[in-house]
Formats: sequence, structure tokens, C-alpha cells
Amino acid sequence: VYIPWKEQYKIYYRYYHIFTNNELNFLLKTSSFIIKKNLYIDKDGNESDKRQDSRNSFVVAEKNIL
Repeated sequence: VYIPWKEQYKIYYRYYHIFTNNELNFLLKTSSFIIKKNLYIDKDGNESDKRQDSRNSFVVAEKNIL
């Protein structure tokens, strides 16, 4: 997805890759990350486990590098 971004009088188009939850979880797990939290953020900025109430999502993951 290309999103327009305006800087003064010029418009730049930024590219975003939009992941599904399954796609992102698969990518993290196959890269040896441990998923600690996978939640959504509602319109008030609160954590939620309901996708239909969300405006954004986030994942907290960790990777042991030692």
C-alpha cells in the first residue's frame, strides 16, 4: 500500500506492507522470536483482544541472541 506523505509543497509516497496476524506470527516464529503479547489497540488507546474494535495492533516479541 502506498500512503501519501506531504512535506511542505511536495508529496512523497511511502510504502507500507500490511501483515495479517497469521503472516506476522509466522514470520516472527520462523525467525526464532518468542511472542510475548499480540493485542490490538482500540480507538481510546486501550489494549484489546478484539480485532473489530481496533484501530491498530501490536506485537511484543523477544529473541534470545546468546
